[in-house]
Amino acid sequence: MTKLEVLIIDELGLHARPTSRLVELTQSFESEMEIKLGSNKVSMKSLMMVMSLGVKGNDTVTITADGSDEETAIEQIKELMIKIELIK
Repeated sequence: MTKLEVLIIDELGLHARPTSRLVELTQSFESEMEIKLGSNKVSMKSLMMVMSLGVKGNDTVTITADGSDEETAIEQIKELMIKIELIK
């Protein structure tokens, strides 16, 4: 299992546009992927589930990938999050 813990810097948090891009990316990987906020954890391959977390700016989330392509998945998610200015 590969983990990524990040602080969301976008003041709007994980709103629809960036979340849909992240979910679309996660769906291209075989690995199981989850995002956790506090004690709540959901599949990162479901837009509705990720949106249901209500991630706001300055929240810290943990993203995990577990499977054959987990390292690549986490790398690409981090790169996308930086590109769309969710994290630094």
